[in-house]
Amino acid sequence: MRREAERLRARIDGAGAEEERIRADCVLDAADAGSVDEAVRALRAETRAAKEQREQVLATLSRLEEGTFGVCARCGAPIGEERMAALPHTRLCIACRRAEESAG
Repeated sequence: MRREAERLRARIDGAGAEEERIRADCVLDAADAGSVDEAVRALRAETRAAKEQREQVLATLSRLEEGTFGVCARCGAPIGEERMAALPHTRLCIACRRAEESAG
């Protein structure tokens, strides 16, 4: 899991250079400008997703270290094996997750 966090960090850190490379690769005419803008938007969306995923991985690692992995952060009940297998980064049991979704 630590390797995954580092892989995501490297991906996030490289996003600025990748954006510069995308912009530098095109001779800008109207069609190229649209393509570059679309590629940059996609890269930024991927970077945001990588940041969110890295935060989830780091939070999971923290819960593992604290001994609270697999325990609902809201009610303290066990989260359940199937849910943990499907969403190892989850911090809520299914009942608390549903309650959170209906409240907000």
